[in-house]
Amino acid sequence: MPTNTWENIGITRAFYFDILCIYLWGIVTYASMLKELLKNLGLLVILAGVILLGVVVFTGVQTNPHLTLSLGLVIGGLIAHIIINKVVN
Repeated sequence: MPTNTWENIGITRAFYFDILCIYLWGIVTYASMLKELLKNLGLLVILAGVILLGVVVFTGVQTNPHLTLSLGLVIGGLIAHIIINKVVN
């Protein structure tokens, strides 16, 4: 028969508080926000690569390191997006 220790009571209270926040107020908890950010991390890296590429093109300073960095961000973000969305459900 399980005993109620202070640790179990604290875990139970935190669980019910999360349920209360989600269902009554529609507040997304910290863990849910991190999961959504992780799912969109690849897209954010792609967006950073595209913005860098736009800055490089519009300023007229098209050097190989700048173009390579922006290409690496776009390709790395695409690969990260595919892998992360297969792992995180």
